[in-house]
Amino acid sequence: FTAVGTLTGRVLLGGRPQGNAGLPVRVPGLEDATTVTDDEGGFRLELPVGSHRVEGVAPGHLAVVSPVVEVRRGETTTLEPLVLK
Repeated sequence: FTAVGTLTGRVLLGGRPQGNAGLPVRVPGLEDATTVTDDEGGFRLELPVGSHRVEGVAPGHLAVVSPVVEVRRGETTTLEPLVLK
């Protein structure tokens, strides 16, 4: 059994609050840690406990990578929004 925590956040195209559905979000180094955003750019990932970075990508935009964030067992950690330019 691997201890897990939840990581939530938002990925935004140019800072827009809407129209962000379907943007890929992944955790480099964790093959199964991928998801896509909802219309407001929101995402939620269940991750193993530890230090992680999150990457947001979109066609025609530079990928953006979060600072390292600590995921703790049974807790929800929320990232600052990642803005794709």
